[in-house]
Amino acid sequence: MTIPIFLSLQYEHNMMKFPINPETLKLDIDSSSSSVEVEGVGEVSVTSTPKLAKLNISSMFWHENNLIPSSMYVNWIRKWQKSKKPARFIATKLGYSMLVTCEHFSPEIRAGEEEDAYFELQLKEYRPYGARRLNVAEQNDSLASKIKEMLSLADSATLPVLVEIPRPVRSRNTKEALGNTFKAVTGYTTLCSIAKKETGSTAKWKDLWEVNKDALANTVSDGGEIAVGTVLTIPDSWRK
Repeated sequence: MTIPIFLSLQYEHNMMKFPINPETLKLDIDSSSSSVEVEGVGEVSVTSTPKLAKLNISSMFWHENNLIPSSMYVNWIRKWQKSKKPARFIATKLGYSMLVTCEHFSPEIRAGEEEDAYFELQLKEYRPYGARRLNVAEQNDSLASKIKEMLSLADSATLPVLVEIPRPVRSRNTKEALGNTFKAVTGYTTLCSIAKKETGSTAKWKDLWEVNKDALANTVSDGGEIAVGTVLTIPDSWRK
């Protein structure tokens, strides 16, 4: 079963759910790494904390069953934007849950679709910050303790022994190489992913469908997902 993705913004005690999901949802996360030259080593990359993530949403607000006018969505975002406070952006199933600020919002009304509102919305990750009083003496004691611990670990450390373990080579010269069936497991619950795993090519998913179409007719959803535990018959052409 394919689980739909819901997008929402939560500001203070109010939550707005996007009525229509955008065609794409792209999260940009850049890092400010730099390269330096080290004597005897050459050029090395110095990494740092990732920059604030950016998220662009292009979609529309529609007059939902004549109950929620598009203007209500537009006014909600404008009110949040003017407050200059962060809101929480949530995308179910994708695992997105972060504080964001509204960097840009441009609603658009088109002729013949006056009750709907198309929009471009740019969100930027927000990281809480603030001044904090530090006790210099305690900070120095903590730093000295950490340095002493690191030196102690360095003295007792031993170099690891690296052992090269050859990867097994999968043979496809015999029918026993693949067996007669495949049991769908997590990570391999689509015909394309199973074909890629077993043959190295997603294009051969049609062979798998032809052999199992009677069994899969009532189990494959619109998203192409197969229930974990489903046992499929491997095509003879895959085992040659």
